[in-house]
Amino acid sequence: MELLRYGPIGRKKPGLREADGAIRRLSGLVPDTAGATLTHEAITEPAAIDPKRLPLVDGTPRHSACVGDVGKFILTGTPPGVGLGQKPPKHFSVGHVMQLRIKGLGKQTRRVVESRA
Repeated sequence: MELLRYGPIGRKKPGLREADGAIRRLSGLVPDTAGATLTHEAITEPAAIDPKRLPLVDGTPRHSACVGDVGKFILTGTPPGVGLGQKPPKHFSVGHVMQLRIKGLGKQTRRVVESRA
């Protein structure tokens, strides 16, 4: 299960995507999947509900991660435009360098090295 926001830009609604890709509505349970709604305390009640009881979203709406109105957030997963999402797939190998830059905070750099195992 993955929390997300779906719908047109500027009118996103809260939802969740099941393992089979179906998107279900969370509108009646939470005002949005953002900010205060994502705290451990706030998410406990919606997390206990059987997703199959929630209404399905019709069609294939535009959707995005649940990052509306948050100050701090953690991204997980891989966007489709990198690595395995490319044709042909691209993989990191020894010598490749990865960098993360955040304006005003700085930069992290990691180099892929041989395994010590």
